[in-house]
Amino acid sequence: MAVSTLTALPNSKRPLGLVGSGGECIIQFLTARIDYADVRTAGTYKIFDLPAKSAVLFAWFIVETTWTVGVSIQIDESSGAGIYLAAADVIAAAMAAGHVFHSPTGDGTDILSNVAGHADEYDLTARTVDLTTVGTWSTGVGTLIIGFVTLP
Repeated sequence: MAVSTLTALPNSKRPLGLVGSGGECIIQFLTARIDYADVRTAGTYKIFDLPAKSAVLFAWFIVETTWTVGVSIQIDESSGAGIYLAAADVIAAAMAAGHVFHSPTGDGTDILSNVAGHADEYDLTARTVDLTTVGTWSTGVGTLIIGFVTLP
C-alpha cells in the first residue's frame, strides 16, 4: 500500500493521506477529516492534490458531528470543471450527525451525475479538490472521501 503526503489544511492539525490498494486495484482514495475550525469562515480551502491524468469516480462527505450556523459547503475542483458535492445539497439544515452526502447523486446537481459532463472529470493536468464554505460555522466534524483512478 502506497502512502503519500498531500497538501495539509491551513492549520496543519492533521496530515492528509493517499490510501491505495497497491497494484491489485486501480481505484485510489483520498480521505480527510475536516473540523469546522479548519474551514470556519467563508472561503475556498484546498483539501487534496489530484495527479495529472486522473479521473474522479465518486465523492462522499460523512457528517460525524452536526455542523451548525453556517450556510453550505461545496466540494469541487480547482479547474472549475466539476462540482462533486453541490452547495444546494450540502446545506446546514441537512448537516446532522450520521448523514452521508454522496456523488454521483443522480439529481443532476453534481458533474458526476451528469452523463454529458463525465469527461470533465478527467484532466491531463494536476488540480486540487477544494472545499468552499458559505457562512461562518460554529460546530461540526466530517470526513471527505474521494475515489479516483490515474490513467497511464
